[in-house]
Amino acid sequence: MMMGHVICFRCGRSLDQEDELRRLTRACEECFNAVLSSSAGERSAYLESLEVPTVLVTEDQVVLDSNTLFLGMASTTEVVGTRIGEVLDCMYAPLLGQCGDTVPACCAR
Repeated sequence: MMMGHVICFRCGRSLDQEDELRRLTRACEECFNAVLSSSAGERSAYLESLEVPTVLVTEDQVVLDSNTLFLGMASTTEVVGTRIGEVLDCMYAPLLGQCGDTVPACCAR
């Protein structure tokens, strides 16, 4: 499928046509990292500009920020500081301890 040319929203560089993550985020790696470490206001504005539900989480699955499209999928509007599985009502979240700390038996390999 032929897709339109995509450039980084921040620096204007052309993005790799084969890198779907860069196309979805509309950001080169350098600009994406800069936005992640920017002020909460700039980061929130960037997330709102994305056309897909988006959430930023820590390594241990705690939500740092999200856009309105993601909030539409969440079971609560208070998502910051909550684990992603709890926000999305993962059926394993209440059964196995804190969400993200364990792997359910059905998914372990």
